Amino acid sequence: MMLPVQLELPDYQAALVLHPRHSRKLLRQISAFAIAMAGTGLYIVLRKPPEPPLPTLGPLFLYAGLAQCAFHLLFSLVLTPMQAQAQFTREPRLRRPYVYKWDDDGLSVRSQTEAVQFAWADLYGFREDERTLLVYSAPRQYFCVPKRCFVSAGDAALLTALLRRKLKALNP
Repeated sequence: MMLPVQLELPDYQAALVLHPRHSRKLLRQISAFAIAMAGTGLYIVLRKPPEPPLPTLGPLFLYAGLAQCAFHLLFSLVLTPMQAQAQFTREPRLRRPYVYKWDDDGLSVRSQTEAVQFAWADLYGFREDERTLLVYSAPRQYFCVPKRCFVSAGDAALLTALLRRKLKALNP
Protein backbone atom coordinates (compact mmCIF):
# COMPACT_ATOMS: atom_id res chain seq x y z
CA MET A 1 0.00 0.00 0.00
CA MET A 2 1.14 3.55 -0.67
CA LEU A 3 0.51 6.73 1.33
CA PRO A 4 1.52 10.30 0.36
CA VAL A 5 2.31 12.44 3.42
CA GLN A 6 2.86 16.16 3.82
CA LEU A 7 3.70 17.00 7.43
CA GLU A 8 2.10 20.06 8.97
CA LEU A 9 3.07 21.83 12.17
CA PRO A 10 0.37 20.13 14.32
CA ASP A 11 1.60 16.72 13.07
CA TYR A 12 5.15 17.55 14.06
CA GLN A 13 4.05 18.83 17.47
CA ALA A 14 2.08 15.63 18.04
CA ALA A 15 5.13 13.55 17.07
CA LEU A 16 7.34 15.43 19.54
CA VAL A 17 4.84 14.78 22.31
CA LEU A 18 4.56 11.09 21.40
CA HIS A 19 8.32 10.57 21.04
CA PRO A 20 9.78 10.30 24.55
CA ARG A 21 12.79 12.51 23.95
CA HIS A 22 12.57 13.44 27.57
CA SER A 23 11.72 10.23 29.36
CA ARG A 24 8.09 10.44 30.46
CA LYS A 25 8.87 8.09 33.32
CA LEU A 26 11.53 10.47 34.60
CA LEU A 27 9.20 13.46 34.21
CA ARG A 28 6.47 11.60 36.12
CA GLN A 29 8.95 10.78 38.89
CA ILE A 30 10.16 14.38 39.08
CA SER A 31 6.57 15.63 39.07
CA ALA A 32 5.63 13.18 41.82
CA PHE A 33 8.67 14.33 43.80
CA ALA A 34 7.70 17.99 43.31
CA ILE A 35 4.13 17.34 44.47
CA ALA A 36 5.40 15.37 47.48
CA MET A 37 7.81 18.17 48.27
CA ALA A 38 5.06 20.81 48.09
CA GLY A 39 2.74 18.61 50.17
CA THR A 40 5.40 18.10 52.81
CA GLY A 41 6.02 21.84 52.93
CA LEU A 42 2.31 22.54 53.26
CA TYR A 43 2.01 19.97 56.04
CA ILE A 44 4.94 21.53 57.93
CA VAL A 45 3.55 25.05 57.49
CA LEU A 46 0.07 24.09 58.70
CA ARG A 47 1.20 21.82 61.52
CA LYS A 48 0.56 23.15 65.03
CA PRO A 49 2.88 23.91 66.82
CA PRO A 50 5.90 23.98 64.49
CA GLU A 51 9.15 22.70 65.94
CA PRO A 52 12.38 24.77 65.76
CA PRO A 53 13.93 23.77 62.39
CA LEU A 54 10.54 23.26 60.74
CA PRO A 55 9.34 26.88 60.44
CA THR A 56 12.01 27.56 57.79
CA LEU A 57 11.88 24.15 56.11
CA GLY A 58 8.12 24.23 55.53
CA PRO A 59 8.01 27.27 53.23
CA LEU A 60 11.25 26.14 51.55
CA PHE A 61 9.76 22.73 50.65
CA LEU A 62 6.47 24.31 49.64
CA TYR A 63 8.00 26.90 47.30
CA ALA A 64 10.55 24.49 45.82
CA GLY A 65 7.82 21.93 45.03
CA LEU A 66 5.52 24.56 43.56
CA ALA A 67 8.39 25.96 41.46
CA GLN A 68 9.12 22.49 40.05
CA CYS A 69 5.45 21.94 39.21
CA ALA A 70 5.33 25.34 37.49
CA PHE A 71 8.46 24.49 35.48
CA HIS A 72 6.94 21.22 34.25
CA LEU A 73 3.75 22.98 33.20
CA LEU A 74 5.75 25.67 31.42
CA PHE A 75 7.88 23.03 29.70
CA SER A 76 5.00 20.88 28.48
CA LEU A 77 2.51 23.62 27.58
CA VAL A 78 4.78 26.38 26.25
CA LEU A 79 8.35 25.35 25.53
CA THR A 80 7.72 22.07 23.65
CA PRO A 81 5.25 23.65 21.16
CA MET A 82 7.61 26.62 20.67
CA GLN A 83 10.52 24.25 20.03
CA ALA A 84 8.44 22.28 17.54
CA GLN A 85 7.44 25.43 15.66
CA ALA A 86 11.05 26.66 15.51
CA GLN A 87 12.35 23.31 14.23
CA PHE A 88 9.53 22.93 11.72
CA THR A 89 10.21 26.40 10.33
CA ARG A 90 13.99 25.95 10.27
CA GLU A 91 14.12 22.44 8.71
CA PRO A 92 12.85 22.36 5.10
CA ARG A 93 13.06 18.57 4.95
CA LEU A 94 10.24 18.34 7.51
CA ARG A 95 7.90 20.15 5.11
CA ARG A 96 8.74 18.05 2.03
CA PRO A 97 6.16 15.62 0.71
CA TYR A 98 6.98 11.97 1.39
CA VAL A 99 5.53 8.74 0.07
CA TYR A 100 5.37 5.77 2.43
CA LYS A 101 5.00 2.34 0.90
CA TRP A 102 4.67 -0.88 2.84
CA ASP A 103 3.98 -4.54 2.24
CA ASP A 104 4.82 -7.84 3.96
CA ASP A 105 8.51 -7.40 3.13
CA GLY A 106 9.11 -3.96 4.62
CA LEU A 107 8.68 -0.21 4.57
CA SER A 108 10.05 2.32 2.11
CA VAL A 109 10.06 6.10 2.41
CA ARG A 110 10.64 8.31 -0.61
CA SER A 111 10.90 12.06 -1.08
CA GLN A 112 12.16 14.28 -3.91
CA THR A 113 15.73 14.04 -2.63
CA GLU A 114 16.02 10.69 -0.86
CA ALA A 115 14.69 7.18 -0.67
CA VAL A 116 15.18 4.55 2.01
CA GLN A 117 13.94 1.03 2.29
CA PHE A 118 13.78 -1.13 5.41
CA ALA A 119 13.02 -4.78 5.94
CA TRP A 120 10.71 -5.18 8.93
CA ALA A 121 13.50 -6.95 10.84
CA ASP A 122 15.69 -3.84 10.47
CA LEU A 123 13.17 -1.50 12.10
CA TYR A 124 13.28 -0.86 15.84
CA GLY A 125 9.60 -0.51 16.74
CA PHE A 126 6.61 1.83 16.62
CA ARG A 127 4.47 4.10 18.78
CA GLU A 128 0.99 5.39 18.15
CA ASP A 129 -1.71 7.61 19.54
CA GLU A 130 -5.02 8.78 18.12
CA ARG A 131 -3.34 11.22 15.68
CA THR A 132 0.08 9.82 14.81
CA LEU A 133 2.11 6.72 14.07
CA LEU A 134 5.87 6.84 14.67
CA VAL A 135 7.92 4.10 13.02
CA TYR A 136 11.42 3.88 14.50
CA SER A 137 14.47 2.92 12.48
CA ALA A 138 16.60 3.40 15.65
CA PRO A 139 15.79 4.28 19.28
CA ARG A 140 15.88 8.05 18.57
CA GLN A 141 15.14 8.11 14.85
CA TYR A 142 11.61 7.82 13.54
CA PHE A 143 9.30 8.46 10.62
CA CYS A 144 6.08 10.31 11.40
CA VAL A 145 2.92 9.04 9.74
CA PRO A 146 -0.06 11.32 10.52
CA LYS A 147 -3.29 9.34 10.59
CA ARG A 148 -5.11 12.25 8.89
CA CYS A 149 -3.29 11.29 5.65
CA PHE A 150 -5.06 7.95 5.36
CA VAL A 151 -8.05 7.82 3.04
CA SER A 152 -10.07 5.90 5.63
CA ALA A 153 -9.75 4.79 9.23
CA GLY A 154 -9.65 1.22 7.91
CA ASP A 155 -6.41 1.91 6.04
CA ALA A 156 -4.82 3.27 9.23
CA ALA A 157 -6.04 0.18 11.11
CA LEU A 158 -4.49 -2.10 8.46
CA LEU A 159 -1.09 -0.43 8.84
CA THR A 160 -1.34 -0.54 12.63
CA ALA A 161 -2.19 -4.25 12.51
CA LEU A 162 0.79 -4.88 10.21
CA LEU A 163 3.08 -2.92 12.54
CA ARG A 164 1.80 -4.92 15.53
CA ARG A 165 2.59 -8.17 13.68
CA LYS A 166 6.01 -7.13 12.41
CA LEU A 167 7.41 -4.76 15.08
CA LYS A 168 7.40 -4.34 18.82
CA ALA A 169 5.12 -1.66 20.20
CA LEU A 170 7.14 0.79 22.27
CA ASN A 171 5.56 2.11 25.43
CA PRO A 172 4.44 5.72 25.15
